[in-house]
Amino acid sequence: MKNNITYINQIFLIIISFLIAIYLLGFNNFNFINKNWLYLGDLSQYQIGWEFFRNDSWRFPLGSNPNYGLELSSSIIYTDSIPLFAFIFKLFNNFLPEHFQYFSLWILLCIYLQLLFSYLIIFNLTKNYYFSLISMFFFVSAPIFLHRTGIHLSLSGHWLILLTFYIEQTKSKSKTLLRGINLILSSLVFFYFTMMIIILNSLTYLFLLIKKKSLYKSIIKEIALIYPLLFITMYCTGYFMIRPEDGLGGGYGFYNFNLNSFFNSTGFAGPNTFSWSIIMPKLNFNNGEHEGLSYLGIGGFFIFFFAILSFFKKTKGFFISKKEILSIFLIFSILSISQNINFGEINILSINLNNYILAILSTIRSSGRLIWPVYYLILILGIFFIFNFFSDKKKIIILILLLFIQLIDLSSGLKNYYNGNLYNYSLKNKSINENEFWINLSSKVDTLRSIQFKNKSNLYYELRNIFLNYNFKKTDIVYLARHNRKQIPLNNYSLIKSFLNKELDIFKDTAFLSDDLNIVRNIKFLYGKKLYYYFYNNIWIITDKHIIKPSNIEFIKNNLEIKKILSNKKINFNEIESSIYGFGWNKENRGLASNGSYSSIIFKIDSNNCSKNFYLKLNIKKYFNEINNDFNLYFNNKILPSNNLNLIPININCENILNNHSIEFKYKNPVSKRDLKKGLNHSRRSLILKEIEIIN
Repeated sequence: MKNNITYINQIFLIIISFLIAIYLLGFNNFNFINKNWLYLGDLSQYQIGWEFFRNDSWRFPLGSNPNYGLELSSSIIYTDSIPLFAFIFKLFNNFLPEHFQYFSLWILLCIYLQLLFSYLIIFNLTKNYYFSLISMFFFVSAPIFLHRTGIHLSLSGHWLILLTFYIEQTKSKSKTLLRGINLILSSLVFFYFTMMIIILNSLTYLFLLIKKKSLYKSIIKEIALIYPLLFITMYCTGYFMIRPEDGLGGGYGFYNFNLNSFFNSTGFAGPNTFSWSIIMPKLNFNNGEHEGLSYLGIGGFFIFFFAILSFFKKTKGFFISKKEILSIFLIFSILSISQNINFGEINILSINLNNYILAILSTIRSSGRLIWPVYYLILILGIFFIFNFFSDKKKIIILILLLFIQLIDLSSGLKNYYNGNLYNYSLKNKSINENEFWINLSSKVDTLRSIQFKNKSNLYYELRNIFLNYNFKKTDIVYLARHNRKQIPLNNYSLIKSFLNKELDIFKDTAFLSDDLNIVRNIKFLYGKKLYYYFYNNIWIITDKHIIKPSNIEFIKNNLEIKKILSNKKINFNEIESSIYGFGWNKENRGLASNGSYSSIIFKIDSNNCSKNFYLKLNIKKYFNEINNDFNLYFNNKILPSNNLNLIPININCENILNNHSIEFKYKNPVSKRDLKKGLNHSRRSLILKEIEIIN
């Protein structure tokens, strides 16, 4: 590397990198103590994960981040917070300002390394300084790269792919060391890069063996050295804090590569789309195929054409053979396209895969990203073809002309990034002003917990601003890339049990939050005046501590009143968003789905006439056809006969008709999709409650 690039070149690359970073971020967002821009897409997830990690003590595994997620076995790797930087800066945490983010520095580093390794790759092929300098701008302006600097910062490390190609170019005797370093670095950035590098390295080993079978010993030695170190690194980072099956993610065949992606100019700015091109239109795609975004640009189309031509011309001096190139193209294209082959909105072919094969492939849920090695190999091949098949004067002119065309075409997309526009867009509707309630709450409680835990919930998105601006030490209101699926329902069931037992200890130093008014009413029904109830930022907060006088006491009081059921009027849970149900339900299209071993309905009866004869009528269906929905039914804590659900007598005196009433279901054998091997969901189901009616 020293022979290829001088100190002056390095300074030039640093200056160019800084200018590009400022263009993308703006001076204000580049500031390391400014985190207000980290609201776009998943960006807040990275900063929140880092802040909980930095404020915790060192644990083992080193990447453990239990305060963010609590029982869910959280690691810094699962908040996509770039463990490489998280480890480094945590070492200096005592010297860092209170408000510190390293993501602008990460963007700068990625830009620099993207320039550096693309320059080195082309220089090693051409030995032409100016040609290489011009070439590197195709790589740093690539929409697949810039797109990730806007929405998914940990996936901005495209230089790891380029480094893989660069290592295969080198004649160095230290290739084993370089491959090892590259793999370990990739695991400390994002595992998608690790998977790509493993595939690329495996192909390298295969073709080395084909060329020379005697190399198998050295290859085995290399694998035996590198991969245990990779395993140790991943263990220390916290990859294995969850079970292997929790590493599986749904989405393979959904977040895939569309066959029009190379020509599709659709870009993304927050919830809105834009065109990367001033010429090419935005094209339609299916499902989550934005993950396969890989627009080449007009200049890139010509380079793609030259890359194809290189297969029909005798080309010498390329660092891998045509068979290796073809293998990379085929393997990564097949994996990225997935079993659902789409061109635009047209499904060409959909293949039903074996469940076990699909489970393995689900580790690369966003398969569209696997097109990146193909994308960069197209650029390298096409640029190398230009250098080889045109005269010295023409090759520079052609390359400059193509770069000019490319930048003009991409200007439509680049303007969305100018001076941090992409990030600032997300700030328009975000209030980051100090709020007396949240200040007081953070001074009196350490922990914010969800009453009904769900990874990446609406509650999390409402609270991003709160976590970024107030000093809470622990929470299970999180967004994790992977999590302990089994623990989620167990947490919820345990919490319901604690509520039913009216335990107050669970509120020690803790506030429970929910955006479900029905649940809050049920807790009020159980605890009464022993707790305080607040409503801020569209969130209900329950605590045993007085925080602040509610701004609208009447609103809170009225909304926490138990709702009435009109006698002789059927309530259809399929059609309405009912406000009468309590614990242990999930709203589905079919009705209310039981969740766990207990469910309840809390209500009052609104009846003009009162007689001694009240009846309960229930319309219930099995959740799983193959499992009986055995349960005991209770009314006001007294067991009811459940042999005839169409007409169940219930004991209501006219004197207590206006009291609060409860219907409780206690299930004998709830099961989950995981139990039945129908999916990975561990929530235990028994029945679907479709209708309820109180008959007078």
